[in-house]
Amino acid sequence: ENVGKALLHYERASLIDPLNEDLRANMLLADLRAIDKIEPLPGAGIDNMMAVLFAGKLYRVWRLLSLATWTLGFSLIAIRIRWKDSVVSAFAKPSAAVLLVLSIIFSVFLYNTHHRALSSACGIVMEEKIDVMSTPGTNGVKLFHLHEGAKGHIMSEDGEWTEIRLENGNVGWLPTASLKRI
Repeated sequence: ENVGKALLHYERASLIDPLNEDLRANMLLADLRAIDKIEPLPGAGIDNMMAVLFAGKLYRVWRLLSLATWTLGFSLIAIRIRWKDSVVSAFAKPSAAVLLVLSIIFSVFLYNTHHRALSSACGIVMEEKIDVMSTPGTNGVKLFHLHEGAKGHIMSEDGEWTEIRLENGNVGWLPTASLKRI
Protein backbone atom coordinates (compact mmCIF):
# COMPACT_ATOMS: atom_id res chain seq x y z
CA GLU A 1 0.00 0.00 0.00
CA ASN A 2 3.05 2.30 0.22
CA VAL A 3 3.67 3.10 -3.45
CA GLY A 4 6.27 5.76 -2.63
CA LYS A 5 8.38 3.49 -0.43
CA ALA A 6 8.09 0.61 -2.88
CA LEU A 7 9.22 2.73 -5.84
CA LEU A 8 12.02 4.27 -3.74
CA HIS A 9 13.46 0.88 -2.88
CA TYR A 10 12.97 -0.52 -6.39
CA GLU A 11 14.81 2.50 -7.83
CA ARG A 12 17.63 1.99 -5.34
CA ALA A 13 17.82 -1.68 -6.31
CA SER A 14 17.90 -0.75 -10.00
CA LEU A 15 21.11 1.21 -9.35
CA ILE A 16 22.69 -2.12 -8.44
CA ASP A 17 21.10 -4.44 -11.00
CA PRO A 18 19.17 -2.55 -13.71
CA LEU A 19 18.58 -5.62 -15.90
CA ASN A 20 17.01 -7.82 -13.20
CA GLU A 21 13.74 -9.10 -14.68
CA ASP A 22 11.95 -9.54 -11.33
CA LEU A 23 12.89 -6.01 -10.32
CA ARG A 24 11.65 -4.58 -13.60
CA ALA A 25 8.34 -6.47 -13.26
CA ASN A 26 7.86 -5.22 -9.70
CA MET A 27 8.67 -1.65 -10.76
CA LEU A 28 6.07 -1.91 -13.52
CA LEU A 29 3.45 -3.11 -11.02
CA ALA A 30 4.31 -0.30 -8.60
CA ASP A 31 4.22 2.26 -11.44
CA LEU A 32 0.70 1.09 -12.30
CA ARG A 33 -0.38 1.89 -8.74
CA ALA A 34 1.13 5.40 -8.86
CA ILE A 35 -1.36 8.17 -9.64
CA ASP A 36 0.90 10.39 -11.76
CA LYS A 37 1.69 8.99 -15.20
CA ILE A 38 4.64 11.05 -16.40
CA GLU A 39 5.68 10.33 -19.98
CA PRO A 40 9.41 10.88 -20.58
CA LEU A 41 10.64 13.10 -23.37
CA PRO A 42 12.05 11.17 -26.34
CA GLY A 43 15.75 10.45 -26.06
CA ALA A 44 18.59 8.46 -27.55
CA GLY A 45 18.69 5.83 -24.80
CA ILE A 46 22.21 6.76 -23.69
CA ASP A 47 21.01 7.00 -20.08
CA ASN A 48 19.85 3.39 -20.20
CA MET A 49 23.18 2.26 -21.62
CA MET A 50 25.08 4.18 -18.93
CA ALA A 51 22.86 2.67 -16.22
CA VAL A 52 23.79 -0.82 -17.37
CA LEU A 53 27.48 -0.03 -17.88
CA PHE A 54 27.86 1.60 -14.47
CA ALA A 55 25.50 -0.65 -12.51
CA GLY A 56 26.53 -1.34 -8.93
CA LYS A 57 26.60 -5.05 -9.71
CA LEU A 58 29.60 -4.46 -12.00
CA TYR A 59 31.62 -2.66 -9.29
CA ARG A 60 33.61 -5.81 -8.45
CA VAL A 61 34.24 -6.54 -12.13
CA TRP A 62 35.67 -3.06 -12.80
CA ARG A 63 37.75 -3.25 -9.60
CA LEU A 64 39.25 -6.64 -10.50
CA LEU A 65 39.93 -5.67 -14.11
CA SER A 66 41.49 -2.40 -13.00
CA LEU A 67 43.77 -4.08 -10.44
CA ALA A 68 44.73 -6.89 -12.82
CA THR A 69 45.62 -4.60 -15.73
CA TRP A 70 47.58 -2.18 -13.49
CA THR A 71 49.52 -5.09 -11.97
CA LEU A 72 50.26 -6.77 -15.30
CA GLY A 73 51.16 -3.46 -16.95
CA PHE A 74 53.69 -2.52 -14.27
CA SER A 75 55.01 -6.10 -14.19
CA LEU A 76 55.72 -5.89 -17.92
CA ILE A 77 57.47 -2.54 -17.40
CA ALA A 78 59.63 -4.19 -14.71
CA ILE A 79 60.44 -7.07 -17.10
CA ARG A 80 61.40 -4.57 -19.80
CA ILE A 81 63.73 -2.73 -17.41
CA ARG A 82 65.26 -5.88 -15.86
CA TRP A 83 65.80 -7.94 -19.03
CA LYS A 84 66.42 -5.40 -21.79
CA ASP A 85 68.00 -7.81 -24.27
CA SER A 86 65.62 -10.76 -23.96
CA VAL A 87 62.94 -11.82 -26.46
CA VAL A 88 60.23 -11.16 -23.86
CA SER A 89 61.40 -7.55 -23.54
CA ALA A 90 60.45 -6.79 -27.14
CA PHE A 91 56.83 -7.73 -26.42
CA ALA A 92 56.77 -6.18 -22.95
CA LYS A 93 56.84 -2.54 -24.03
CA PRO A 94 53.78 -2.51 -26.36
CA SER A 95 51.88 -4.93 -24.12
CA ALA A 96 52.54 -2.75 -21.08
CA ALA A 97 51.29 0.33 -22.93
CA VAL A 98 48.06 -1.43 -23.94
CA LEU A 99 47.50 -2.77 -20.43
CA LEU A 100 48.10 0.62 -18.82
CA VAL A 101 45.60 2.28 -21.19
CA LEU A 102 43.05 -0.45 -20.38
CA SER A 103 43.71 0.01 -16.67
CA ILE A 104 42.94 3.73 -16.96
CA ILE A 105 39.68 2.92 -18.77
CA PHE A 106 38.69 0.33 -16.14
CA SER A 107 39.58 2.77 -13.35
CA VAL A 108 37.30 5.40 -14.91
CA PHE A 109 34.49 2.81 -15.12
CA LEU A 110 35.13 1.90 -11.47
CA TYR A 111 34.97 5.56 -10.40
CA ASN A 112 31.78 6.22 -12.37
CA THR A 113 30.11 3.11 -10.93
CA HIS A 114 31.03 4.17 -7.41
CA HIS A 115 29.96 7.78 -7.99
CA ARG A 116 26.64 6.79 -9.58
CA ALA A 117 25.69 4.54 -6.67
CA LEU A 118 26.57 7.12 -4.01
CA SER A 119 25.22 10.32 -5.50
CA SER A 120 21.81 9.79 -6.96
CA ALA A 121 20.33 13.06 -8.17
CA CYS A 122 16.78 11.74 -8.25
CA GLY A 123 14.05 11.59 -5.68
CA ILE A 124 10.64 10.03 -5.09
CA VAL A 125 7.70 12.00 -3.72
CA MET A 126 6.60 10.45 -0.42
CA GLU A 127 3.57 12.66 0.32
CA GLU A 128 0.09 11.61 -0.74
CA LYS A 129 -0.37 14.91 -2.62
CA ILE A 130 1.98 17.88 -2.86
CA ASP A 131 1.79 21.21 -4.68
CA VAL A 132 4.72 22.05 -6.93
CA MET A 133 5.49 25.76 -6.83
CA SER A 134 7.11 28.16 -9.29
CA THR A 135 9.53 29.51 -6.65
CA PRO A 136 10.89 28.17 -3.36
CA GLY A 137 8.35 28.94 -0.64
CA THR A 138 4.61 29.22 -0.42
CA ASN A 139 4.47 32.64 -2.13
CA GLY A 140 4.92 31.30 -5.67
CA VAL A 141 2.34 30.11 -8.15
CA LYS A 142 1.11 26.51 -7.89
CA LEU A 143 2.23 24.90 -11.13
CA PHE A 144 0.89 21.37 -10.72
CA HIS A 145 0.34 18.62 -8.15
CA LEU A 146 2.38 15.49 -7.63
CA HIS A 147 1.32 12.37 -5.80
CA GLU A 148 3.14 9.67 -3.87
CA GLY A 149 5.55 7.71 -6.05
CA ALA A 150 6.31 10.46 -8.61
CA LYS A 151 9.98 10.54 -9.61
CA GLY A 152 11.96 13.68 -10.39
CA HIS A 153 15.56 14.75 -10.98
CA ILE A 154 16.85 17.02 -8.23
CA MET A 155 18.16 20.23 -9.79
CA SER A 156 18.98 22.36 -6.73
CA GLU A 157 18.09 23.00 -3.12
CA ASP A 158 17.25 26.27 -1.37
CA GLY A 159 16.72 25.95 2.36
CA GLU A 160 13.76 23.65 2.92
CA TRP A 161 12.79 23.60 -0.78
CA THR A 162 14.04 21.42 -3.62
CA GLU A 163 13.81 22.15 -7.34
CA ILE A 164 12.95 19.09 -9.42
CA ARG A 165 12.64 18.34 -13.12
CA LEU A 166 10.25 15.63 -14.18
CA GLU A 167 10.90 13.28 -17.09
CA ASN A 168 8.39 15.23 -19.19
CA GLY A 169 10.42 18.43 -18.75
CA ASN A 170 8.25 20.16 -16.12
CA VAL A 171 10.23 22.00 -13.45
CA GLY A 172 9.12 23.26 -10.06
CA TRP A 173 9.83 23.54 -6.34
CA LEU A 174 8.51 21.35 -3.55
CA PRO A 175 9.31 20.98 0.15
CA THR A 176 12.45 18.91 0.71
CA ALA A 177 10.69 16.92 3.45
CA SER A 178 8.21 15.55 0.90
CA LEU A 179 10.97 13.99 -1.21
CA LYS A 180 13.37 11.10 -0.54
CA ARG A 181 16.59 10.71 -2.51
CA ILE A 182 17.07 7.46 -4.37
